[in-house]
Amino acid sequence: TPLVEIVSEPDMRSAAEAKGYAQELYNIVRYAEVSNANLYYGNMRFDINVSVRLVGAKDFGTRTETKNLNSFKAIERTVEYETRRQIVMLEGGGKIRQETRGWNDAKGETYPMRSKEDADEYRYFPEPDLPPLIITTTMVDEARSQVGVRPSEIRTMLEEMKIPQQEAEVMVAEPILALFWKKVAANSPSSARFALNWLIGDQVKLAETNATTILESQISPDRLVEVAELVSQGQLSSTNAKALLAIMWSDSASVESIAKEKGLLQQSDEGELKAVVASVIEANPQAVADYRSGNERAFGALVGQAMKATQGKGNPPLINKLLKEALEA
Repeated sequence: TPLVEIVSEPDMRSAAEAKGYAQELYNIVRYAEVSNANLYYGNMRFDINVSVRLVGAKDFGTRTETKNLNSFKAIERTVEYETRRQIVMLEGGGKIRQETRGWNDAKGETYPMRSKEDADEYRYFPEPDLPPLIITTTMVDEARSQVGVRPSEIRTMLEEMKIPQQEAEVMVAEPILALFWKKVAANSPSSARFALNWLIGDQVKLAETNATTILESQISPDRLVEVAELVSQGQLSSTNAKALLAIMWSDSASVESIAKEKGLLQQSDEGELKAVVASVIEANPQAVADYRSGNERAFGALVGQAMKATQGKGNPPLINKLLKEALEA
C-alpha cells in the first residue's frame, strides 16, 4: 500500500486555519483520486505540530507533535488545547518538552507518549538503490494538467453564481456531486441553480433510500437538464420535478414520457385556463366582490379554487396572471 506524507511549513496561526488547511487537502486528494481519504478507515490521518512564542519573539518555541488525528474537529480541538497548555506551562515557569503526544477525544486533551528526537538523531542516510528525484516545474505542470477538476474551480464557479458560502462548501465537499453538477452547468447554465438545489437536497435522500450513488442511478447530467428546463418553461412545478426525479432514479424511460404517464406536467394551455378562471369567477361571486373591495386574501382563495379545478396541474403563475386580468377587466 503506497503511503504519501505531506509536510507543511509552520505557517498557520490558528486552530481554524489548521482545520481549513486539512479540509482543503482532503478535498484535493479526493478530487485527484489519489485516495478515498476515508478518515474512519484510516485512509488519511493528521499529525499536528504546535508551538507558542511571546509576541515579537523571532524564534519559534519548542514544538510538540500530536499524532494520528482522524477528524477535522479533533484537529481544531487539539490545536486549541495544546496552545492553551503550552501558554499556561510557560507562564507558570515551566519548560515545553519536544515530544510526541496523543489525543484523548473523550477528555478533550493531549497526553505524552514519548520524547521526540531531533532530526540528526534519526541517522538518515541515502538509499543507494533510490536515486534522488528532482521535481521540476515542467513535471508539476504536466501533473496538474492530468488531475482534472480541482475543488478551487468548483468553488469559483459557485462564487460567480453568488451561491452562499455554506451551500457552496456542501457541494465542494462531495467530488462526485460537484463533477456531476459541473457537467450540468456546462451544458445548461440556466439549469445550474436547480441542479445544485436538488443535488445537495433531495438527491441525498434518494441515494440513501436506494442505497446507490447518483452515478449508479438512471439520472445523468443531460436528463437532469431536461427536468430543469421543463421547470423553467412552466411545464413542471418544482414539487412535481422532485417527484419526477424520484421516479427517474430507477426508470430509464424518456423524461417527458414519465412525466406524462404519471400526470406530473402542468396545464399551461392559456385557452383552457381562461375557461377555468371564468368558471371560478362565476362560481365565487362573494370572493370576487371581496377582492374588488380591496381584500387581497380573497385573491388567494380564488387561485386555490382554480388549482382545485385543474386537480393541481394548472400552471400557478399563468393562473395568477389570467385571474388578475379577468378580475381587473
